[in-house]
Amino acid sequence: MGSILVARRAATGGEQKWGVAIVRWVRQDEAVLDVGLEFVGDGLQPVAAKPVAVNNSEEEQFRQSILVPAQPDQNRAQSLITPPGIFRPQRNLFLDNGEILMMIRTTRMRERSRDYEWFEYEELNI
Repeated sequence: MGSILVARRAATGGEQKWGVAIVRWVRQDEAVLDVGLEFVGDGLQPVAAKPVAVNNSEEEQFRQSILVPAQPDQNRAQSLITPPGIFRPQRNLFLDNGEILMMIRTTRMRERSRDYEWFEYEELNI
């Protein structure tokens, strides 16, 4: 539990969409495996993130991450899913979507596991 995976889910009109989900529970009963998944949202975007180096600290490499757009209907702010170790309160990060390099600041941890960190952020005007 607490792992991230990509799964296909049914959408309106019978089409199927791929989405990122968090494993919430797993139950095995003889030959049947039931898995409870929480899909984290729509319109997810692959990005790369890395902390901004401060005080001559060693510069870190960009790490693959997932941008989760704001979801006002669920009262969710824009957020980012990264490998563990990226989040610190009010930490500045570079975020690269392949077209634009921007600076963001972490604001609130949503969830953390041994496999990922999911946190909210604000965009900075630099």
